[in-house]
Amino acid sequence: MNLPIWIACLCALGMITFGRLYLKKRRAAGRALALKGGTTLIAAIPALYAALDGGGSAAWWILGGIVACAAADVILEINFQGGMLAFALGHVCLIAAFASGGGISAVHLIAWAGLALWAVFYVNRVAKESSEPRLPFLLYGVIISAMLAAALTRGPLVLLGALLFAVSDSILLWGLLKRKWKGLDTAVMVTYWGAQFLLGISCLF
Repeated sequence: MNLPIWIACLCALGMITFGRLYLKKRRAAGRALALKGGTTLIAAIPALYAALDGGGSAAWWILGGIVACAAADVILEINFQGGMLAFALGHVCLIAAFASGGGISAVHLIAWAGLALWAVFYVNRVAKESSEPRLPFLLYGVIISAMLAAALTRGPLVLLGALLFAVSDSILLWGLLKRKWKGLDTAVMVTYWGAQFLLGISCLF
């Protein structure tokens, strides 16, 4: 087994361990925040290794995106809008990473347009009975759409990671603006950490 596979396996084990601890200790505020952000940060290890090993600008951008998301995990619990801005920064870093791997073509732009329309429809549908202002969620949805569109043609790990990220945020939005259901928080975190892991190890392979 070569080193990249060992790194991927150890990171998966670390994220599963820390993630389970977080899900059990969410009520212990300080410790839970450290576990939440720390679990995400583990996904940055493969990107850091790849970046230092000559992985190019894409690896550095993915590293920056994961670190921004780890910071957002903590900020979100303190100030929700601040957390959204940090996540948006993470998505911008990911868009830059995917674009550096081959540029942005007409296919990506067309996909972005279609996904953005779906995001606007989804936000309006979910927020129909909510008093929360929709504009921040609409703008965030457009940014997520751009990230997912940019992931097309970048390989299965990148595409699946980007898709899981979008699914995680969609579930989170449903819980925030419509209604929560048992297991929602777990579904959000499992898909989110799965996304970060796949994006991190995509730098290795």
